[in-house]
Amino acid sequence: MATPNSESVSDHKVLSNRLKELHCKMRRSFRETDNLENAWAEHCRDREYLSEYADVMHRLATEVWTDLDQEDRVWWVRSAAIGYFHQGGLRKWLLKDLRTKKFKSGEISRREEVSIDDVVVDNFNDCRINLLDVGSCYNPFAIFPEFRAVAVDLHPRVDSVYQCDFLNVDIRNSDVETPFDVIGNRLTRINEGFFHVVVLCLVLTYLPSPLQRWHCVTNAHKSLATNGLLLIVTPDSGHQNRLSRQMKSWRSALEWLGLRRCRYEKKRHLHCMAYRKVTSCPPIGWQDRAHMMFTPHDSHDYSIKQCTESFSIEEKLQTFQFLPSLSIYDDCS
Repeated sequence: MATPNSESVSDHKVLSNRLKELHCKMRRSFRETDNLENAWAEHCRDREYLSEYADVMHRLATEVWTDLDQEDRVWWVRSAAIGYFHQGGLRKWLLKDLRTKKFKSGEISRREEVSIDDVVVDNFNDCRINLLDVGSCYNPFAIFPEFRAVAVDLHPRVDSVYQCDFLNVDIRNSDVETPFDVIGNRLTRINEGFFHVVVLCLVLTYLPSPLQRWHCVTNAHKSLATNGLLLIVTPDSGHQNRLSRQMKSWRSALEWLGLRRCRYEKKRHLHCMAYRKVTSCPPIGWQDRAHMMFTPHDSHDYSIKQCTESFSIEEKLQTFQFLPSLSIYDDCS
């Protein structure tokens, strides 16, 4: 296992501390207002803040974290998507759904199985996977030939990333042949159900409130095709059960939305989750689940003093120092 050199460690500390300060500044501004919609609009207009944040993240990702000779979140996302679409994962879950349906209707007994020929799965080996990377700093998935990657961010750091406020982007059914609209470098519309994969990597914890996280996953659900995959990576350097309450709450909220968890891995500094879209139309009352998308950071007061000290947000800054992980494959029971 490669050991990061002292210069990389020093750069990581400096850049991470600055990233922590930027997070504090944003969250403190949201605590000082009762109008989250206006606060978010003002945040999106703060080009100085967004530019510095993008620069820091880009330097960390391309100059510092590359020295860590370990598996990272990009490869986890690729592995999850390939396993699902190219290596039989989707067929396995469709067979499980069919067996459950037939058992409940009395067509088969508890011990009987269904035939693999009873389900039809698109052959994704013959086509590229449409992948939407939300909050992308530098479009890392563009290098993989199996993906047709579309990357969006509030403040793109490279030309291959579109500018987009994903919380407020227009997502709708459309007869237009183009899957999304771009004006200049700004992505303004997405065809509902176009993407096979939507990636939210370190995005949900960036958003300062449960309501905004709920809007984010709701738009991800709309963007996904039926049986598409939502991949969520979120930071946690503690033991596996430290954030169990948060993880269970998120899972319940997403299942209510029509997203069923099919894969979960706890790495040393990350929770990595895969949810597949099983329902196109969420049930009545789904709008009331926003409060379930909470994080521990929501309870911090983010005073100026506290923002100069070390606290749990530092976990986000360590998420690329990976060690071997514990893998759990859900039964989605």
